[in-house]
Amino acid sequence: MSCNGCGCCGFCCPDEEQQGFCPCCTRTLVDIFQAIIAQFPGQTVRIFLPGPAGQIVNAIPIQIRNGFLLEVLQGANQRIVNICDIVAVEGAPVNDADLSAIGEQENCECCEQALTELMTEIASVPVRDFDLNTQSQQAGSIQASNPTEVFDGVVRVTSGNNKSIVSLCHVSSVDRIVPPLL
Repeated sequence: MSCNGCGCCGFCCPDEEQQGFCPCCTRTLVDIFQAIIAQFPGQTVRIFLPGPAGQIVNAIPIQIRNGFLLEVLQGANQRIVNICDIVAVEGAPVNDADLSAIGEQENCECCEQALTELMTEIASVPVRDFDLNTQSQQAGSIQASNPTEVFDGVVRVTSGNNKSIVSLCHVSSVDRIVPPLL
């Protein structure tokens, strides 16, 4: 597993390091968090992380630091979260955020591009249910209906009455696709 200049290790980084490269999922999440911070200042989200770290609840996104770090407040506690490690994010701002200004990313030929294309294919049918199996012990398997929005390396899905934004860099498999893909 190699790391590159942006601090993103493994997951979707290419075999060969490229100057200034960072996975599309991470770059798109930066754009999404900037939109949430601008549109919903002071509102809390729940952030899912891989491994034992699990999740950060009642986190108020404050700002992006050094390009790829999310500063959040959790009560009086300031936390800095590596956006490369964010698996998913939920909360009222995720349900209501206008993400129409999120643009396409360049250089997305890695695993996230294949999953982005798969999510677009899944979304092509008006009603389709599926499970996103994530690398977060807390988020686990997200049972979802059609992706509401597909971005480079990131998808916003509906699960019941709530929406989740999921980094495709942290999706291990997509299961129980109904109706199945042709």
